[in-house]
Amino acid sequence: MANVCALPIRYKAGAAQDQSLVDAAQALADALEGSLEYQDFVRLAQAINEDQQVSGLLDQVRSQHASYHQAGNADLVGQLEGLDVMRAYRTAELALRRLCFEIDRLVGEDAGLAFAAHIRPQGHG
Repeated sequence: MANVCALPIRYKAGAAQDQSLVDAAQALADALEGSLEYQDFVRLAQAINEDQQVSGLLDQVRSQHASYHQAGNADLVGQLEGLDVMRAYRTAELALRRLCFEIDRLVGEDAGLAFAAHIRPQGHG
């Protein structure tokens, strides 16, 4: 089974010409990686990636060639989301989102714009 989630947060060289911005982005990534919210999220993402029940249910969803939220998969998705490991993951995911929204609010206030609104998502909602 492919990983359920991966979360790359490291700055990719070449996007900014100003070294102070690169340094600030690295410092922000370091702080985020060190946060309890991020550590919990990564630990639980790894747990669901390795969980046999999660894997089996996702394989069943995929074998039906249907999307995760398609009506025909409601029972399977309900079973999957009802697993303790998935509930814990969703709680950690929400805590990390809240932390990221707060970071966005603080950066946006300092920059005078809605910071994250200018960043294109890359597969994670």
